[in-house]
Amino acid sequence: MKNINIGLFIVLLLTIFIIGCRKHHHNSESKININIPVGTIVAKIDGIETTFNIDAVADTITEQFDFYRKIYRLEVSGRNNTLVNSKKIIIKFWAMPVRVIDNGTYPDLNKQIYNYIDYIRDTWIYRINGYEPYLSKATIVKNDSLVQGIFSGKLIIGLGPGINEPPQPLFHVVENGMFNVKVN
Repeated sequence: MKNINIGLFIVLLLTIFIIGCRKHHHNSESKININIPVGTIVAKIDGIETTFNIDAVADTITEQFDFYRKIYRLEVSGRNNTLVNSKKIIIKFWAMPVRVIDNGTYPDLNKQIYNYIDYIRDTWIYRINGYEPYLSKATIVKNDSLVQGIFSGKLIIGLGPGINEPPQPLFHVVENGMFNVKVN
């Protein structure tokens, strides 16, 4: 009887070990791989691959949000060329009350950490404004001297077309966004 109990105990331990190994193996396969150079933000915007590798950095600041509250902001931004009317993208993470923004998927309303994306095609013509925390999503996978992650979403247009410009879409679709930038 004692040999059966020991044998059953060994089988139980082996089963737990195998299940634990499977779970570990599965998690390592689902890990997000950021495979772009440092100082780069890439995204497919309305189906067009766009790279933002000019002045692509992350910045942090604690700023006034309204008359009585402050927020902590982590902002990832970059431009696609050096011209005045270059395309610019900004991925913002806002935490209220003020706290450091760690790895995770945002918006995370349980932590009161929001995510917004701005995409500016041409400063003088129109601005696409993602100030709606339910339309965009971003995941930070590393946040130390480098900030790395992925993002996607729909960006609401803030202002209409400029003079002699064709009508703009109601929103822009951002897919497969990825960032790998140094903290400024």
